[in-house]
Amino acid sequence: MGYRKDEKLIRGKNIVKIKSLLFNVRVPLIWLLVVLVTSVGLVLSSFVNNKNAKPSTQSSAPPVVDCDANMDLLRQKKSAFVKPLLLSDLLVQDRKMSNLKSELSAYLNQKQKANIITGASVYIRKLNSGSWIAINENEMYNPASLMKVAYLITFLKESESNPGLLSKKVYFNEHFTKGNNQNIVDFKLQEKRFYTIRELLEAMIVYSDNDATGLLTQNLNQQRFHKLFEDLGLQKPSTTGEYFINASEYARFFRILYNATYLNPENSELAVQLLLNSTFREGICKNLDPSIPVAHKFGERIINNVAQLHEFGIVYYRNEPYLIGVMGKANSLTPLKEMVSDVSGMVYAYMSKFHSQ
Repeated sequence: MGYRKDEKLIRGKNIVKIKSLLFNVRVPLIWLLVVLVTSVGLVLSSFVNNKNAKPSTQSSAPPVVDCDANMDLLRQKKSAFVKPLLLSDLLVQDRKMSNLKSELSAYLNQKQKANIITGASVYIRKLNSGSWIAINENEMYNPASLMKVAYLITFLKESESNPGLLSKKVYFNEHFTKGNNQNIVDFKLQEKRFYTIRELLEAMIVYSDNDATGLLTQNLNQQRFHKLFEDLGLQKPSTTGEYFINASEYARFFRILYNATYLNPENSELAVQLLLNSTFREGICKNLDPSIPVAHKFGERIINNVAQLHEFGIVYYRNEPYLIGVMGKANSLTPLKEMVSDVSGMVYAYMSKFHSQ
């Protein structure tokens, strides 16, 4: 009996050992099975998701292109090592404004077919983004009184190295007769008195006074005046013969004032303030909300029964200021004034519709 009890005891201990051994072996096998089942599930899930997934609606990123292919940069040649950026241009016109361009083109074509005008050009630029459109931008015109903005910039540039220049007094003896064929007049200088350069600049820009311009050109630094045109990549005016310029070229004068890239900020501000006070209201400003500030300058001339009227201005419309330039030819000034005001009204309507707050 004792032998059987001892045998059972030994057998029981051996069974416990065997069970413990089997358990220790089964644990890693179980985990292997768990890992295997999980992996298979993930693969099947990925396959199902890829099969049912919708194609992406996002287009792939556009390829990176060389900036030179899209931008035209105009730099001032200060020295061999410093070349300040004056202007940067997108080479392609804004497709988003194609409807506006089509509308303006149709209007100008209709006026020309009806012999109301003989030619016209339009330049529009959103000043904060740089996007632009132009119509007949390469057509050449005599800028007439638009050249007064170039005189203004020249004197203000000169004053940066000669601080007392604007306070210099110039004596005005009598009204000029030669070359003073001004058709739009609402101001005249008083004869036999002194005027400061600053007062003459104001009369020249605000009232487009030709007597003030005559006095200023007598005191103009011609070298600095020609340097302005050279810096802007424009043909220099000659002392003989007429000068011609197109709409996109002339727009550069207003652009450097808005960007303050040629004059210092104080003189750029002074120039714009004078342009804001221009008294001519029959063109760009006529169909605009009177509360909108407009820094603008017009130019007009009539020679051999051919009238030209041009006007450029910065329209400070809400948070989207834009530059507008209109240049035109006709048999008289009256239809040109109407054309400029109509074009300005159409551009303003477009800006109001798509850039309202």
